[in-house]
Formats: sequence, C-alpha cells, structure tokens
Amino acid sequence: MTDPAVAEESATSRRVSPSKSPATIDVGPLPTGKVRSIGSLDPVLAGEGVVQADTYLQVGETIRPVRLDGDRRGYVIAVADTSVEALARAEAAARLLEVEVE
Repeated sequence: MTDPAVAEESATSRRVSPSKSPATIDVGPLPTGKVRSIGSLDPVLAGEGVVQADTYLQVGETIRPVRLDGDRRGYVIAVADTSVEALARAEAAARLLEVEVE
C-alpha cells in the first residue's frame, strides 16, 4: 500500500505551476512573392521568452496573403508573466525572421 504522504508528494511534484503565460503568434506578416532566401531561425529562437519557433517555408515557393489557416507559414511561442507580455515577445521575435522574395 502506498503511503499517503508519499503519494501526495509525488502528485505535487508532477504539477506544473502556471507561473508563466504562453502566447503563440504566426510568423509574419511576410512579404508576398516567390521566396529567394530564408534567414536563420536562430535570432527568432534567441528572442526573450521564446520557447519554440518554426517555419514552413521553402526557397522557390510563392507566399500569398494569408486568407486561410493553411496559408500561415510558421509560428513563435513565447512565455512571460502575463499573456499581453508573452504576445509582445512572440511578435517581436517573429519580426526577426528575414525572408527575401522576388
């Protein structure tokens, strides 16, 4: 039989405290046109509070204006003490992605 004190301690250690508020933002707005080059994601990932970011871009593809969810070309997830601050961090980091189009 499991000691109740041990069970409580184990359950407590698995809990995640909501000390940070996450925010996700699409990478963009991106310029429209045929992609000539895509900059490194490193500056985006180095942004304050950024925990994850990715793009779905390939050189040679054409970026069109976002009209549907599937038109989105990437994302940035950032955390902060408030959701407003997390969103601001994600937006600032997303602007660091350099994409050159024809």
